[in-house]
Amino acid sequence: MDNNIFNLSDVDFNALKSEHFIDLLSYNNVKIERIVSSGHASDDDWLEQSHFEWVTVVQGDARLIFDTHEVFELQTGDCLSIPAHQKHKVTYTSSTPECIWIAVHVF
Repeated sequence: MDNNIFNLSDVDFNALKSEHFIDLLSYNNVKIERIVSSGHASDDDWLEQSHFEWVTVVQGDARLIFDTHEVFELQTGDCLSIPAHQKHKVTYTSSTPECIWIAVHVF
């Protein structure tokens, strides 16, 4: 089935230099996307967006840090809300297995 979030046949891990994003749904003020990470982390710059984001890890694990020094260790099934304008970084994602996230963006 092509629309299975665990189907990674569309991801070329040899060419992947950053995370792989695919939109699953965009409707009005909501976007849901699948993110595949494999040992990726944010660069030195803080990520900051003007909208609310909710993420859950459905495979693997990851670590995020807010600029308030709060650290979040996410394992399969864990979720996190990222308020608008909250500076954050991804400092770790697993590669075995790959980290698969679902992100819900509310604009």
